[in-house]
Order: sequence, then C-alpha cells, then structure tokens
Amino acid sequence: MRTPLNTLAVVLMRVLRARPWVTVDGWPDTEENSLRIADAVARRAKPGTRVYVLCDTPTEAARAFAIATTFSPLHAVSPVFVTKNSVRGFMVFVLSRVVFYTHSTFGNPRSGGRRIHVLLGHGHGPKSAIPVGVERHYFSDLAVTNTTTWGTDAIRAKGITKPNAVLAVGNPREDAFHEPLLHGKLSGLGISPHRPLVVWLPTYRNAAIGAGEMTGNMKNASWTEGTPLWDTPGFDDAVRHTHQRCEQLGITLVVKMHPAEDASAFHAWGVPVITSPMLTDAGLSLYQFLALSDALITDYSSVWVDFLATGKPIGLLFRDEESFGATRGFGSPALRDVAAELFLPNNRSVDVFLEGVSSGRPWGVSARKRIAERIGRVGSGNRSDAVLDAVAVHAGIARVDMPYKSTRA
Repeated sequence: MRTPLNTLAVVLMRVLRARPWVTVDGWPDTEENSLRIADAVARRAKPGTRVYVLCDTPTEAARAFAIATTFSPLHAVSPVFVTKNSVRGFMVFVLSRVVFYTHSTFGNPRSGGRRIHVLLGHGHGPKSAIPVGVERHYFSDLAVTNTTTWGTDAIRAKGITKPNAVLAVGNPREDAFHEPLLHGKLSGLGISPHRPLVVWLPTYRNAAIGAGEMTGNMKNASWTEGTPLWDTPGFDDAVRHTHQRCEQLGITLVVKMHPAEDASAFHAWGVPVITSPMLTDAGLSLYQFLALSDALITDYSSVWVDFLATGKPIGLLFRDEESFGATRGFGSPALRDVAAELFLPNNRSVDVFLEGVSSGRPWGVSARKRIAERIGRVGSGNRSDAVLDAVAVHAGIARVDMPYKSTRA
C-alpha cells in the first residue's frame, strides 16, 4: 500500500543503517503469533540486541506477553513495548534489522538494504486471504504458514512471490498446545474444570464500527463477510440445539467471539460468551484456553487448522457457505473437498459429535489425520524456534547478520 508514510519508510531504510534490533508488530495486542516470536527472540538475543513490540496499548500488551509466556525460560533481554502509531514506533520499525508482523506495518514497505521483513500472519484456513474484489500487496521478504496448500496460496495472493519466500514451519502460537495445562485458571472464567469443555469459535461476519474488542485504528473499521450469524437461516436453531444438548450431556459450552464481532446474538441465545479481556483477567491467553478445551466447534476460522495439533475433536458448523464464498471467498483446495468429514450440517450430526465428547470416545480421529495430509499441515514441537531458525537460514543467504543466536549446530 503506497502512502506518504510508506514512501518515507522506504527512503529512510535506504539511507539509514539498520541496528541490531528486532521489532514485532501484532494485532490485536493479544495476538500470540507475535507475542511468542517476541519471546523467542528475547530468549535467543545476542549481546547488544534490542527487542521491540509495537502495540496499541503498551501496558496491556506487556500484560498479554507475560501471560502468553508463562512457561518461558529467562530472557537474554527484556522486550520494550512501544505505541505503534507514534514517531518512536515508526523509527523503531525503520531502524530494525528484522521485523515480524501479523497484519500491516506502516503500509508494508520493502525491507531495504541488509534487513529482513517477515509476515507472521494470523493463521491460514479455508477462507481466501483477501476478500473478493480487493487487491492488497505485501512486500515481505518471507512469510510463515502451517499449511503447504491454503497457506502457500494465501501468501502468493498477497503478492509475496519470491522463490523460497514461504516458510512452511508452523505457527508460533501452537506452542501453547505443548505446554502444561492451566486448569486452575478456568475458575476465573466461572468454568468448572470437572466438566467437558467445548469452545465455539466462529469467524467474523460483521465488523461494525465500535463493536467487538477492536482497538487502535481498527476501532473505526467496518466490513461484512457472508451473512451476519443472527440473520443466517437455520443458525438460530443450530445454536439453541447445541446449547440444549450440551446441558443434557453435562458439557460446558462457551463461545469465544472474534475480536471484531459483536457477541450480543450469542448472549440472546443464552450461550455464555468469553471475551479477550475476560481471558486476560483470568490469566490465560486464547491458545492456553483452547488447550484446556475438550473439543472445538468453528467454521472457516484458521484456528481449527492449528487445533489439529491437539488431536482433539473438531466440528465445523456453518449455514452461510454460499454467501460467505461470494463475499470473502475460499482458497484452494475447497473446504468441502478436504474437510467434509468434520461438517455438522444438522442436529443429528451435532448430537453424534457431542455424545463423543461427553463419553470420551474419539470422534473423527482418522478423518483429522486425512485432512491434515490433504492441506499439507506441518509443524510439531516448538514452532517459535522453528520460525527463527528458518529466517536465520534466509539471512545467511542474504548476508544479513541476525541479532539472535541460532539453535542449529
């Protein structure tokens, strides 16, 4: 995106020497791909390295960082949290040798001499990377994904087409699935740790100005993709039936809405809603919370692709496939071609799914394995370090001196 600020960044990066700094920019401030990478760099930083985290609210970002890195070893350096939309934030970005970001940083300019910019992204699932009819270009040197199909296509669609620019190594936020479980934190959300927990996590459809949990510039954002959930034929019945069946089976069902979505509809349907501020107050990150769940219900969200790493049941419940495809669009391969075994198209399929969760019987184990293979799902173990190592390989080829240590011999 060409803007005066973008142009200024390009000029400054050409004339100013890069410092041994690493800057991480994620949205929202609780975004775990960015927080986990900041943590990994801080652990592996060389002497003299500075690590900056660009954010909307430094105090809230620092709090989210402390929660997401509960089990992290001691840092070699402490990250500095800087307001993104500030002169200091802009100059930190311009002067950093390495930049990681999830969405957009000052128009995504080219990295200039002896620098590396990495698009961490916000996950890659079945929906198109860019809404239908919209053009958007990124000038990252590298981009991270956890699928060789949807992720690679999404990255190419954003204009990142250089050979070897795609790092299919997994998402850093998946590291939460391999850490000790924080069952004691559930009480802070009013959730019993003694009942099976199903989290319903729908992707956003209707982002209205001032709705949801949007912060910074996103407070004034407004867009619609697909049909708002409360206007989708058949969705009302699906929600009420799922909620009722969970109650009958002794399952706790909660909804975690996308930060851009208004949660009032689920409140009206009587389903408990968990928000990002509630998770923070309870001392949990989103992925730490998901790790505590026994199953996930979602739709077109990329989260279920990450959740495959847990080996737990996943149900895909939606009733607006046609309208969503016409507005946001879907990537390739088509969702129906790779994951139809996970669809919950009617109340009977919901019953079978929930009965499996209640009894502890495996549901869809072989199907999930097949789906992971179809979409080229990659990544296990510590993904944050895997990302840093993959970037370091590129840096060696590009003759960029990395400000963090390698884990490779």
